[in-house]
Amino acid sequence: MGIELRLPPFQMWVSRIDKGSPAEAAGKLKVGQRIESINGQTLKDIDPRIQLGAIITKAEATDGIIKFMIKDVGEVIVKIPVLGAYSPTWPLNCPKSDKIVRGEADFLARTGNYAGPGINGLGLLFLLSTGEENDLEVARGWVKEVVAKYQNVATMDTYPWYAGYGGIGLCEYYLRTGDATILPVIEKLADGLKRQMYNGGWNQKGGVNFGYGHLNAAGVPAATFLLLARECGA
Repeated sequence: MGIELRLPPFQMWVSRIDKGSPAEAAGKLKVGQRIESINGQTLKDIDPRIQLGAIITKAEATDGIIKFMIKDVGEVIVKIPVLGAYSPTWPLNCPKSDKIVRGEADFLARTGNYAGPGINGLGLLFLLSTGEENDLEVARGWVKEVVAKYQNVATMDTYPWYAGYGGIGLCEYYLRTGDATILPVIEKLADGLKRQMYNGGWNQKGGVNFGYGHLNAAGVPAATFLLLARECGA
């Protein structure tokens, strides 16, 4: 499920209920509901994600019970998987970390790749990082989708966000596998990104775009992708 934070500071609202999730199984949570507390706690920290993470971590290590107090509904109990506690050496030699990695890889395999314009480069990087042959085969399938979608496209002038983050994953895939079918896509992404460079960097939408300034979060992955593309021979 998703939680949206609104003003006044740290008001919590349900923004999304995923199909097949523990939140959906609870049967009472709906988009647009206001969450007054979680396991008796109200959000109050500067970064509430830290507080939420601590609540979830404790539940995963004990009984998996998350209690939401919903305005005008009352208490709603959600049961999440019990994964155990993190080991002192996490993420190394940590059974819980291994379960999280396996669960995310399986989720990506089920939900699939989206082949554009936002190539799922971060998901591709994750699958490449597990070291499991089955995950590498899923990655190969994603890349086939990308190649099929863009092989007859002359140019790819997509947003720097997509080119940067997506391109990094595609380059790492090529460097890992040597699968040359992805090289034309890497070259098109790199050429498009070069055309969108303005004043030594990239803004949110690419090119000369008034109202959107240069952003490190978009520009650094873009520059990283171009370096990797050159490493791949583009």
